[in-house]
Amino acid sequence: MAQYLIGIDAGTSVTKSVLFSNCGEQLLVRQKRTKPRKLEGGRTEHDMWEVWLSVKETLAELLAASPVPAGEIAAIGLTAQGDGTWLLGRDGRPVCPAISWLDARTAEIIADWERSGIAAEVFSRTGTVLSTSLQSGQLRWLKQHRPELLAETTAVFHAKDWIFYQLTGLISIDPSETTHTYFDRNQGVFSPEVFRLLELGGWEDKLPPMGGVHESTAPLRPELAEELGLSRDVPVVKGPFDVICSTLGAGGFAEGDVVSIVGSSSIHNQVVDSWQPPADYCGHTVDMGFSGKLLRMFGSMSGTLNLDWAIAALHGGSQRPLAAADFKAVEAKVSEVPAGSGGVLYLPFIDAAGERAPFVKPTARAVFFGLHSGLDTAHMLRAVYEGVALSARDNYAHMPRPFPAVRVVGGGSRSRAWMQIWANATGKRLYLMEAEECGALGAAIAAGTAVGVFSSLESAQAQMVRVRECLEPDPGEMAVYDGLYQLYVQLCRSLWESWDQAASLDLQRRQLSNTTPKHTMEDVTRQE
Repeated sequence: MAQYLIGIDAGTSVTKSVLFSNCGEQLLVRQKRTKPRKLEGGRTEHDMWEVWLSVKETLAELLAASPVPAGEIAAIGLTAQGDGTWLLGRDGRPVCPAISWLDARTAEIIADWERSGIAAEVFSRTGTVLSTSLQSGQLRWLKQHRPELLAETTAVFHAKDWIFYQLTGLISIDPSETTHTYFDRNQGVFSPEVFRLLELGGWEDKLPPMGGVHESTAPLRPELAEELGLSRDVPVVKGPFDVICSTLGAGGFAEGDVVSIVGSSSIHNQVVDSWQPPADYCGHTVDMGFSGKLLRMFGSMSGTLNLDWAIAALHGGSQRPLAAADFKAVEAKVSEVPAGSGGVLYLPFIDAAGERAPFVKPTARAVFFGLHSGLDTAHMLRAVYEGVALSARDNYAHMPRPFPAVRVVGGGSRSRAWMQIWANATGKRLYLMEAEECGALGAAIAAGTAVGVFSSLESAQAQMVRVRECLEPDPGEMAVYDGLYQLYVQLCRSLWESWDQAASLDLQRRQLSNTTPKHTMEDVTRQE
């Protein structure tokens, strides 16, 4: 029986095709960058053909260089960036560029839904906070501004649905993205009331049939299989979207398991066995695709972007690309600073989109609090590391189940110094995972389970997932961070109206050079 698996992860700006053994050994990776287009008005779009060709090209390159005979490939697993809107036309071609999950054009629609109480009504049914990332607001925007596209569209997709269609020719959607947007969790069905509240104007009729992981399995298109040198019988399995696959690839599946994905933003997830209405208005509730399990997902904007900005501004100089040596030098420097950074506290809302979890505040901005003349840049840099960790703690506080440990993946998890600060600031044991490509690994795990390489998802994870290192929190530093966290929460709440007032001054638009460093922590991690 074929024992090798391919995992494809089509991310927001990088597509990766990865070859794994059935023991989880990463044998080969091929990747290609794509370029989301940033437009006026906070819009971000993707060229759908560019994304598909990145998948096709990396898959072809992987197979051409593979040490494994093509006949030994048991299945291809697929995952991709979540949310957004990808429209398939009646001719099988894109109707228009895809609207990214990063797109902010629906900000006023979301604000109107919040002011009117519609957002709270929808949340009571879906367990998901309405945001600019979700397809529902984007379809409402299309109804208002591009109504002619409705007649041209045959299917409303997410990214992986479009890629799956190109690989197999099948039109379908899956629960991982569809249910958190349109489902009534209390009844377990699509909600006519949600569609009525959102006033999508007929777009809901363009949603294709929905199938779970086991139903979303099909052979490659014959002509594509021949071009790639694969058997026509090799199945393609459409897994859940990338956050869930990264959670699976980190070993998260049991009730209460927590996984943090630390990239430019940070996504914190907890597995729950069954639906219970969330106590707080925050986060997403998403279907994992297996055994009826759900994920409470908190998509914070506070991640490595803060480190990239701080190291460029306070250490490396913003006029040159950051290198691995810069991150190592900074981590050596901050390791010399005691916990608490000499009294300076950093609120990590450096992203221009503000914050999404555990609170939604588009106007939130980064703050250094407690600066004085006795501090230097080392204190400020450590405060940035601590601030992102305290944001994670704030998200953990809203999770529905108590938990002692967190599995951490993503580029940020490769910084051991930062992860020790993270453990101390949150009071959680951290498991740092061995796999570098957890999203692709999760897609491979889902595929292997669906086609019978593994008897269950649990057995697949037992064979394929490994922990690289375990970090325990330091009790002495935990006491410092307990007090600092209370101040962090107080500052976030007290600045609520001040952030709005600052936004009303409209000074950000005057700053034309609003750029990020040329190289980021994610880039440096990939180079290493």
